[in-house]
Formats: sequence, structure tokens, C-alpha cells
Amino acid sequence: MNSHSKKNTVFIVEDELVVARDIQQQLESLGYEVVGNSRKGEDAIALVGQLQPDLVLMDIHLAGPMKGTEAAQAIKDRFNLPIVFLTAFSDSETLSAAKGSKPQGYIIKPFTERILETTVQIALHNHHLETQLQRSEARLALIIEATRDGIWERDLIHGESYYSPRWFEMLGWRPEDHALSPDLWLSFVHPDDLKENGRLMAEALSGSGRFFSLTYRLRHKDGHFLPILSTGVITRDVRGVAMRVAGIDRDLTAEKKAVHADRLESLVTMSGGVAHDLNDALIPILTGLKQLRRNPSPEEDLLSRMEASALKGAEMVRQLFALAKGLEGEFVALQPIKVLNEVVQIIQSTYPKNIRLATRLATDMPDLQGDPLQLRQVLMILCANGRDAMPDGGLLTLEAEFVRIPAGDEEGVAPGDYLCWRVSDTGTGIAPQISDRIFEPFFTTKSRETATGLGLSMARSIVLTHGGGIKVRSSLHLGSAFEVYLPLAGASNGRTPRMDKKKPALSGVRPRVLLVDEDLGSLGFFTSALNGLDYETTRANGPIEALARVAEYGKDLDLVITRQDLPTTDGLSFLRVLKHMLPNVGVIATSGEANEVPKNEFHSPGGTVLLCKPFTQDALLKAIQQVSEKRNYGSSTEPWRVSG
Repeated sequence: MNSHSKKNTVFIVEDELVVARDIQQQLESLGYEVVGNSRKGEDAIALVGQLQPDLVLMDIHLAGPMKGTEAAQAIKDRFNLPIVFLTAFSDSETLSAAKGSKPQGYIIKPFTERILETTVQIALHNHHLETQLQRSEARLALIIEATRDGIWERDLIHGESYYSPRWFEMLGWRPEDHALSPDLWLSFVHPDDLKENGRLMAEALSGSGRFFSLTYRLRHKDGHFLPILSTGVITRDVRGVAMRVAGIDRDLTAEKKAVHADRLESLVTMSGGVAHDLNDALIPILTGLKQLRRNPSPEEDLLSRMEASALKGAEMVRQLFALAKGLEGEFVALQPIKVLNEVVQIIQSTYPKNIRLATRLATDMPDLQGDPLQLRQVLMILCANGRDAMPDGGLLTLEAEFVRIPAGDEEGVAPGDYLCWRVSDTGTGIAPQISDRIFEPFFTTKSRETATGLGLSMARSIVLTHGGGIKVRSSLHLGSAFEVYLPLAGASNGRTPRMDKKKPALSGVRPRVLLVDEDLGSLGFFTSALNGLDYETTRANGPIEALARVAEYGKDLDLVITRQDLPTTDGLSFLRVLKHMLPNVGVIATSGEANEVPKNEFHSPGGTVLLCKPFTQDALLKAIQQVSEKRNYGSSTEPWRVSG
């Protein structure tokens, strides 16, 4: 006889009293407690509800109008108790009727005590497992409902699929509105996202990884698209073949709205910083102009201060455009050791003597694909940040090494192979309460006279434009370490533009330049600057007059300088007509935005240079030299850019 610390209770439903008494004796000898019995199904339901036994032994054929199968079904529906059927019949009709109420066991009379013990134990065990499973499913369903995310599952072997009611609700549908299929989600994906995400899913399934993440847009019933983050897990067989995939789709609309609100708040903060710093840059210019009116022959110091202020304002505007849109530079295959050595030379020749420099640079660094000037600027910003954190001196360390980032290892840096630049200092460190803000535009702990708060924001923008990531680790009073992760170059097809300053700016004895602008002030500036350099200028007040001048002078025109944003027409349309009429003419397009000219727009023999406003006369001359370079050596697939 089995001993139990707590006896399981049993209720017997049997219309033959002798048989019921015999079963009770066997159960009690096995260690179970019989809490009651009944001859009729109707009475059994009421008694079971009161006594709540652990198990019910039910004869299929009972006295009275209610069958045992009907009583069993009622007990299971109301009280969720396990049922074991007792019957002397094993015909197919009886068995079929018994299956409908899903019993935990089936005993054919007559039976031995061993059969009774085994069946009851298995029934109690299976019911316990089912109860645990039901509770787990109930908890899971509650959690899923609380997350408000859509759940999906796909059986890749049998072609079956499941989408939770919330998944359909998220898209404005009901589950019955669509027939289930493994590729149902693809019918909702935005056409522009379909090919790429289908490819990524296929790669995930055919690979060896277990987890994956996708972002795409799903079409809502009313026609608009929801931004979705889909994260999933793949089940594979022993050969690594994907068998089943399941995941969660999260609607990112709320998160995007929150990000938009944060951006608006940042814009408010930024506008205050812009107003403050630009006003500081304009004051010397405005006061200097008043002095010039009183004294037409100013001192050189006054002119230098005015020029420095104008350049400071121009640099600030350029940085703001870079932060807003991402500055597109000349991306070429480059050797990082050259960029690093340039920065080392600058530090050694310009930094205070109390700043000691240590370098740990790998000798076998792979090539990068990027803009060397921008990447040098990143290093200079980080090194300057470390220098300023050590006003009393300290150690500045510059390191470079190859690193491999595995999946999920570095927050904010995608898995892959990188060259890591690490700039560390032994300075004051970063206070924990401001560590999350150091990359914000105009956030600075320095005085407004020494910093604009755009340096780290600019560095981060450049690194992200290069497809990399930047991280910082810092402890207050123990220093900081900035780590820049730059993806390695693939097959290089880049070409560094060649500049030969000794070449004449343009061919011809006295080159002719057509100036196109509706602003008389700009026309006057270009005319004065170019005539002083022995260029012959022709002015056109707008694109219509300009095309007439083009038709008049034809191939005698060497260069056209025009605005990218002509007020009365689309600047690109004018330039396309111009290039059609004179394919070999050089063009300088002035623009207030660094990214305004689309790529591949001016792939022509004449070559086009984008001159970013505001600019100096030196920048204009540099642009003219680049036009000459492009005409002499051929044009690239995108316009060159000059700023400053």
C-alpha cells in the first residue's frame, strides 16, 4: 500500500452498490480517501460540487435518465476535475461516447487492484500537469495582453501558422478576416520594405543563429502604415535546419511620437544656443562696420576680428547642417595609420607640455572606407575633449585595434568587424547625471567663450554617417575613454580627387564667367572678386536671362556660377538645361545646405562643384580650381563640395 502525506480524495459514481463498495475498499487499501458515492448522474454533479474530490470514478451506464458520459462532461465543465470511466462495455459506440468528455482514464470491468492503482495514479498526475499548463497559459495570455504586442508563430515543416488576436487588432482587423498562412505577414508589409525584409528573414532561417530582429512597416486596415519592430526566435533540428519560428511584433508609433517630442524639446534648447552663439559672432561684425563708416582706413586688427567672427558663425552653421542631415564627404579607401599619425603630429606640436601622449597602434590595421578629413576631425574633437578635461596636465592615450563585435555584445554597435579608435584621458571624468547628455547639441560644461557644445555632437554625427558607433566609459575624477567603432572597407572603388594648385584656374587667356543670381548683392560680390582676378564676368538676373547669355556666348563660356535655389525656378532644372546646351562647361552651384545636390546628378565632362554658404573669397578660388581639376581629369559620380 502506498503511503501519502496527504491522501488524495475520490468520489465514486456507480449504480451497483456491491461494486461501489468493492471499489471503495480497494481504493482505501491503496491509501486513497473515498469522500462519497452516488448511483445517479444528477446527484453526482451536486455532491461533487460540494465535496470537490481530487478524482471522480464514473460508471458510463447509470441508473436514471442521465448517462455517465453526460454527468462526466458536466463535472469537467463546471469543476475541471479529472474523470476515470468504469464500464463493462468496450464496443466502439461506448468508447466513442466516452472520448467526447475527454477522460483521464478508462477501466474495463472486471479489473485488478493493480490496474485500478495504475490508472488512478496516471489520471491524477496528468491532471496535475494539465492544471499547471492551463495556469501557465493563462499567465502567458495575461502578459501578452498587457504588452499590447502581436504574437505570431510559423511551423515551417507543416506550413501551419498562428497570429494572436492582438496581432490582427493592431492592424485594424479581426482574426476571421484573413485565412492563416506562413507568409500572411508579407501581404501587409510596405512594398518598399518587402524585398529587403524577405531577404533578411530568408538569411536568418538559412543561417545558424537562433535570434533575429527586423524593422518594417505593416499596412493598417485604414491604409496607413505602422512602424514595426519584429523580434523572433528560431527552433532548429539536430542538423541546424529551421523547423519553427516565433516572434513578437511591436508597434513603434508611440515610441516614435515620444522621440519626436524629445526632438522638439532639443530644438527648443538648440535654438537658444544658436541665438546666443550667433549673436556673439555677429556683434564684432556689426560694431566693426560702424567703425569702418567712421574710418574708411581701418586697422588690420579690426578686419581680423571681423573675419574671425564671420568664420566662426559660418562654421557654426556648417556644423548645424551636418548635425541635421549628416555631412556627405569624399568617401575613399584610406589607411587609418595616416590619419592617426597626422593627429599625433598635431597634438605633439600644439598641446601643452603638461599633456603627455601615449599611443598604442596596431601595426596591421585594415583599410577603412570614409572621409579622411571628417575622421581626423573626430579624433581631434575627442583628443581636445581629453585635453580640456586635464587642465593641470595628465596622460592622453590614443589606441587603435581590430575588434569583432558579436551579436548582442555592444549596445548601439551592430555585430561585425570594426577598427576601434580609443581616446582616453586621466582627467576629471563625467558626472553620472550628465553622462546621457554629452552628445546633445549645445550641451557643454565649458564656458560659452571657449566652446559651442557642438564638438561631441559633430563627432557622433560623423561616426554614424560612416556606419559606425561611438561609446564612452567614464568615472568621476578617474578619467574618460571614448571608443569609436568604424566598419572596415570592402572592395575599394573610391578615388581621391587630385588637386594641382599650380594649374591655371580655367583655360583661356581671360576666362569668361557667367554669374546667375537674382540677388544684386551676390552678383556684386562675385563680379568684384572675379574681375580683380582678371576674369571676364557676364551677369544674368535669373535663369531665363542666363540661358539667353548661354546661347549668345556658346562655347566661349568657361564657367557658370549659379545658386542652387534660384527663387523663380528649380535650380536643378536650370542646371540640367545648361548641361544639355553646354556639356563641357564648368559649374559652381552655391547652396546653403551641404546635402542639397542629389548624387549622380552632374556626371558630365564639365564637372560641377557645390560651394556651401557662407564662403570666403579663398573658398571661391578653391572651387574654381576644383572645376578646372574635374575638367582636366574627368568628373566623378557625384558633385565635389567646398565649404568655408
